Amino acid sequence: MASFYALDEKEILERPFTINDINPKKTFVHVLDETGVDLLLGELATPTDFICYLKAKEHAIRKLNLLSTGGEEDLLAYYLENRQEDGYGSIPNPRDSQGPFMIHEWYWREFIKTVPYYLHCGEKKVGAGWASILRNFSDCIVNATVGEGHHLSLVEHSDAIKTLASENVVSRARLAKELFDKYHAVPEFVRSARVVPSLSNKRRLYVLLFFPWSDEYASYEEYRKDRLDCMVLYAHVAAYKYQKPREIVVFGSATKGATPGSETILVIDTSTPLKAEDRANAQYIMRYHDILNDITEIRSSNVEEKSPGRNEKCPCGSSKKFKKCCGNLSLEW
Repeated sequence: MASFYALDEKEILERPFTINDINPKKTFVHVLDETGVDLLLGELATPTDFICYLKAKEHAIRKLNLLSTGGEEDLLAYYLENRQEDGYGSIPNPRDSQGPFMIHEWYWREFIKTVPYYLHCGEKKVGAGWASILRNFSDCIVNATVGEGHHLSLVEHSDAIKTLASENVVSRARLAKELFDKYHAVPEFVRSARVVPSLSNKRRLYVLLFFPWSDEYASYEEYRKDRLDCMVLYAHVAAYKYQKPREIVVFGSATKGATPGSETILVIDTSTPLKAEDRANAQYIMRYHDILNDITEIRSSNVEEKSPGRNEKCPCGSSKKFKKCCGNLSLEW
């Protein structure tokens, strides 16, 4: 049983070590035993999920007056039970309580028999595919098989891994499913892409690009360079076509069956609005290079791109009417 309660100053001084929120003005310190750490790392699976849980726990104790819980596993069950669509859980006051509250013992044993827990386990399993991509890229960096000689610096590769690793379990599962579904659906000699938003970071958008190999390439390095150039074009068009994201991640891969196979990850900061010249270039690329020209919606049920009226201002920021700007491309936003 874990309890959280206030102690008076005299009692605090008489004890050599006290587990309690003694000074709310100072940094909150989490004390976990080995069993609790193993449980949290196993169930939460990613650094992002682990940190979010600790923050929710701190908020519940300091702000919502959580008094006690049967154990770390019971608190975790309550957190996972209150998970939102973005994959982040919370530890709210029960609906019938506005004051101090407790989480009863055996909450975990009851939770692991429910559908939400089975869904959680399924997401961890699917998201393992995303973790395998991270391991492959990390191994490449450690073995010095990426870097300046492969058109991107080690720093850029490292930043890309950090970006992919920051996704939570739910977002990883969604991205992995979309990635592998697209990989198996694209013919070997066809260039194709899929646009998928991050569920854990609403400001991030992924472009999953499959770029075919051709025997016309003199070397594999030439192919990789062409693919990277194409990835840059996709990032530019995505920044133009989808206005909300502030970060675009382009995942470039060879198509299924191509030999050899490889992947490249490109992270682009799109927080600065595009200039008029950049918007014009993006329109040209969309039309004449057929990049994201046939993708009319983002692959997510909770993200919609509403088409503006013909006489409304164009969402690209040009101040022109939609019919005289991007509307000329006959694209659905």
